[in-house]
Amino acid sequence: MKHFQDRRNERGNVFFYIFVGVALFGALSFAISQGNRGSVQTLERDRDKLLASDIIEYGETMARAVAQIRLRGATASQVSFAHDDLPVTYGTPGTNPDFEVFDPTGGGVVLKTIDASSGVGVPSMLFTGSNEFIGAGTTAGTAASADLIMLVRDLRADVCKWINVLVDIQNDGDAIPVDAQADFTLFDGTYAGAQTLGDDDAGDRLRNHSSGCFRDTAANQYVFYRVLIAR
Repeated sequence: MKHFQDRRNERGNVFFYIFVGVALFGALSFAISQGNRGSVQTLERDRDKLLASDIIEYGETMARAVAQIRLRGATASQVSFAHDDLPVTYGTPGTNPDFEVFDPTGGGVVLKTIDASSGVGVPSMLFTGSNEFIGAGTTAGTAASADLIMLVRDLRADVCKWINVLVDIQNDGDAIPVDAQADFTLFDGTYAGAQTLGDDDAGDRLRNHSSGCFRDTAANQYVFYRVLIAR
């Protein structure tokens, strides 16, 4: 009888250990899954910050190249973005190499494709003289006050946010600044002061920031900007 009781106790102990093992395995699996999810979120966050940093730096490269060309005597209208892989609206490459941003004898900038992972679809870069930016030069709503601006359209919201965080426009948890008046007309040497950028944000956060990102409410897209010439 005692032998039978011992075997029954042993079976009870086995079931107890199995139950404990299953519980521990479940807890471990949950911890691992949470850790993996946290790791993925961290990786995505770091990736978006890196993409944002790359876009900002390319904008700075453009600004330095334009400044260099201006020092050579180019007027604001003579700066050219002509390149074989860009729309002909920008001009014909080689027409005036010293004043061309992408020519080795001019600005010496290597044309770069914006990383597709930074955008919704394919982000597109353009240069326009059809907007003036709030706080950059004179704001008068005329062609004479229009600025030369680099824009990158169709960015993801997280990349746009990190651009603003990195240039001290907003904090991580803040809403992205908005604008409803962006004009995307390509620059052909002609300026038009039809639109003012940066004046629609309730907090006026874009003022006096030469680069940053906003949500274009008219086209429902996130847009990076870099003022290249403030007029």
